[in-house]
Amino acid sequence: MRGLIVFGASRGVGLEVAGQARAQGRAVRALLRESSDASALEAIGVDVVRGDALDADAVGAALAGLPADTDVVTTLGSFGPGVSVDYLGNRNVIDATERAGLKRLVLVTSLGGSETWPHLSERSRKGFGGAVREKTLAEAWLRTSGLEHTIIRPGGLRDGPALGSPQRIENAEAHGFVRRADVAAVVLDCLVDPATIGRAISVVDPACPA
Repeated sequence: MRGLIVFGASRGVGLEVAGQARAQGRAVRALLRESSDASALEAIGVDVVRGDALDADAVGAALAGLPADTDVVTTLGSFGPGVSVDYLGNRNVIDATERAGLKRLVLVTSLGGSETWPHLSERSRKGFGGAVREKTLAEAWLRTSGLEHTIIRPGGLRDGPALGSPQRIENAEAHGFVRRADVAAVVLDCLVDPATIGRAISVVDPACPA
């Protein structure tokens, strides 16, 4: 079974991806900052390495020694002040993945990225539009790489068990919410589905409460 490395696994969708992948029997590695709590990941057998995604050398070291068929998932992002990780952190992951000779990468961004920006509400643009624009730069960087990539753009993220009913929407307006666990399941499905390579997929779930 193909191994997996996750960037942004300390919480949220990244933590869900790591947990579901381990439940599938995958070997999983994760890069965490020194200040991040690794106990949940270590409890499920994730190989935790320390470093900052904004440090290109640390990202390269995290990828070192992984088999050539290892999949890469990055959910890096921040909707708070200072959004450089949304672009520069993801750019470091993309570049290091290419240098390491790995091929398959899934990038998790947000509704409003790239061509979906016109569909983002004015309220959302004011609230976290800066981060979405940085994520759009990361999407563009990935698209011009040589990687077999898929972009996942979830709606408003909510905690709780998977509902099992996420909608995958392409080339159309999308709004709504989705459970983090359902987004993680979509990510892992895409990794094993060659038909998703080169595509950008919005993910929302009408059954998910706001």
